[in-house]
Amino acid sequence: SWYDITSLDDRTVQPCAGIEESRATVTALIEAEVAAGLAHDRIVVGGFSQGGAVSLFTGLQYPHALGGVLCMSGYLAAQEKFELSPAAAATPVAHFHGSDDPTVRIEWARRSAEHLRAAGVKEYALKEYESLGHSASMEEIADVVAWLQTRLPPP
Repeated sequence: SWYDITSLDDRTVQPCAGIEESRATVTALIEAEVAAGLAHDRIVVGGFSQGGAVSLFTGLQYPHALGGVLCMSGYLAAQEKFELSPAAAATPVAHFHGSDDPTVRIEWARRSAEHLRAAGVKEYALKEYESLGHSASMEEIADVVAWLQTRLPPP
């Protein structure tokens, strides 16, 4: 896993031991791409569940604006450790989430969106999928592809 989950209760207030190490791993991947010549605005970090949580936690604390952050069925983990980077406030976020998710509750996604918008994220879209649990649907995948195509058009 990307970090420790200590309970199935409200995860937005858990310490998430290991999340800083995961953030360092993802940051190193971003830095390797930049060193190889890829522009920051051509990099999107994303994931599902814990991967989505780590993407929010990492991408929005990164010292440069990225092409985007994609979160599927995730939430802002370790909120008390999170500090929005001024540059990352301009990073667009797409958050896709099932309304019937019993593992990462939709309320946690909504609170994450509210918190990050209040913190200064300029573009945060949360799309909910009725009757979708902790999984993905073809509709959601199509929305992810469409969003990625707008964020990363052919050069």
